[in-house]
Amino acid sequence: TAECAIAYSAIGDDATAHELLALTNQHRNGDGSYLTGIVYPQRIAFPAMEVSAYTGAAVILAADAQLAISPAHKLFTHH
Repeated sequence: TAECAIAYSAIGDDATAHELLALTNQHRNGDGSYLTGIVYPQRIAFPAMEVSAYTGAAVILAADAQLAISPAHKLFTHH
C-alpha cells in the first residue's frame, strides 16, 4: 500500500496517494512496526507475523513524498 502511494505521488495524484497512506495506519502495530505483508481478502499476515524494516521504510518514504519532510521527497514526487 505504501509503495502504491509512492507511485501515485510520482505521477502527481496526491489525493489517491494520501488516501492510500492513510490506510496504512490501521496496520501499524503498537510498537510502530508494520507487518511485511497481508493477504486479502482473508487478511492473513504473510509471512506469518513477520515485521520488516522494509515495510516501515516504505511508509516513511510515502509520507516524505506527500509531506516534503526531507529533500529526498523529490525522488518520488511529480515535477
